[in-house]
Amino acid sequence: MRVPDFPLSGIRVLEMSQIIAAPYCGQMLGDMGAEVIKIEVPQGGDVSRSYGPYRFGDPADGVGHGLSYYFCAFNRNKQSVTLNLRLEGAKDALRELIKRSDVFLHNSLAASIERQLAGMPRRDVIRASLAGRGALIKVRDLDEACALVNRVAPEHLELSVAEPRVLLSRIRHAGAIFLGRYASEALGDYCAGPNHVLPTSRTARFSSPLGVYDFQKRSSVIRISRKGAARLGRVAAELARGEGLTAHAMSAEYRMKQIEPPRRRDAKKSTSR
Repeated sequence: MRVPDFPLSGIRVLEMSQIIAAPYCGQMLGDMGAEVIKIEVPQGGDVSRSYGPYRFGDPADGVGHGLSYYFCAFNRNKQSVTLNLRLEGAKDALRELIKRSDVFLHNSLAASIERQLAGMPRRDVIRASLAGRGALIKVRDLDEACALVNRVAPEHLELSVAEPRVLLSRIRHAGAIFLGRYASEALGDYCAGPNHVLPTSRTARFSSPLGVYDFQKRSSVIRISRKGAARLGRVAAELARGEGLTAHAMSAEYRMKQIEPPRRRDAKKSTSR
């Protein structure tokens, strides 16, 4: 039973996809409370239902119904329905479902990509890669595009716009950034830029491309004054004792004692002289 105050409660997602990228996206939206409706083809459903290993036995051996672990891993918190688009009225039904949904997830490729795939020697590999790991995301404007880029933190980013430098200052997380419509990623792969060793898997959020500093050794140099030792010693001693490192605390406190100013003589004794 889904908790009603999840962040995406009340949002309806229509998913018409297979393999990894879109199903995983739908699963994440479902985990956050969205109502996810997954459309599958009749007689077999999603192709990943046939991927082993199976939770209740391999159907080929006649054991159980063979629920695929793979399918379950990417399709929890979803409602599955079947729709045969070859039947009369099925496409109209699909259009109506899309209209009533807040989000539509699918693996279908853009027409221009599909046309170019026809002449590619490795088109099957490219199609599988795009379907399993790629996504076409429509944003409201360039502000939302920049926000999305910073969240994804891509290895490569092409700013194929008229004024790429305007957007450059707003990009915080990306490995290699290509400015303008003439700067293709392929140039960076082979002959442009310092190198092609870039942060992958969103690590551009906290790491950088390979550079000179990666081959240099540096040391931290700390110099503390008398007053600084007195002030920082108390902080270090308290933290050290909190960790149970008594000797560390004592070493800081010892230096505090060494620099304590001498006590002033009693005022009466000084006046009696």
